Amino acid sequence: MKQGLRIIDGTPYNERLADLRNTCAGKTVVLIGNGPSLNQIDWSSISHLDLFGVNKIYLGLEKFGIKLSYYASVNDHVIEQSQCQIKSLECIKFLGDSGNHGLIQEHGSTYLVNTKTPPRAFSTDIALGAECGYTVLYFAMQVIYSLGYKTVLVIGMDHSFKCRGEPNAEQVVDFIDLNHFLPGYFEQGQVWNLPDLEQSEKHYKLAKKEFESVGRQIIDCTPGGLCSIFTKKSLSGALKSLDLPKQLSLDTQVKPTPMTDSFSKTNDLDQSLALQVARLIRRHEEAKAINLIQK
Repeated sequence: MKQGLRIIDGTPYNERLADLRNTCAGKTVVLIGNGPSLNQIDWSSISHLDLFGVNKIYLGLEKFGIKLSYYASVNDHVIEQSQCQIKSLECIKFLGDSGNHGLIQEHGSTYLVNTKTPPRAFSTDIALGAECGYTVLYFAMQVIYSLGYKTVLVIGMDHSFKCRGEPNAEQVVDFIDLNHFLPGYFEQGQVWNLPDLEQSEKHYKLAKKEFESVGRQIIDCTPGGLCSIFTKKSLSGALKSLDLPKQLSLDTQVKPTPMTDSFSKTNDLDQSLALQVARLIRRHEEAKAINLIQK
């Protein structure tokens, strides 16, 4: 498997991230924000889809009975407060290097994305980097684009916060957090950055434009969400209109075969490598898959 960075036109290029490009082409993913509306979601209706969580979604995994395929975080306070939980997540993880400060190392299923010097306002190749865009959901949209997903169903993007202060300002929590799906999402005494909804909307418009320019789409399925940038549908309506085939999530998509059974016995396979192997198997390119495992 490829390792490390190389420099292209002065920009760091992460070859491990390049291996993930378009590995989920044509599929549908659910991007999960952390708004209170998550408590209204019928999680069983999307259990067969890939789930992409952000920030402190780990607080709701047991509550909602879900398992993530992907996770992302870029905020330095969130990463510092959550580093132990992030490390323990059993999914592919993407962290912005500008917020990581060396707390979590890149290895296995954990990837560090260049957010210090992103190549453009909306990155179509996260191997070169990605823009934070004032919200982790925008960062995640760039990751999702690079992975090749055709349709993004967004939930938990309430786009509404009960707080006072200047956008982006640091604030010590001295109140019961009602802005997220779980009271106490930010604990008393923890630091958070106040949201910047205006800048978030400007970046969401960029994401919408980039996805639609290549025939892909982002659908906002947040119950009662106040963001007006994306096409809005109920989650059930979106699922019905897409008429999705039964899509296997990442943790179940490799069917048992003599070859994959032997692979499962090796403990050193990280999830990114397994993803590549699964893709080759679906293409009936078993020889290439075996070669990849033996590298």
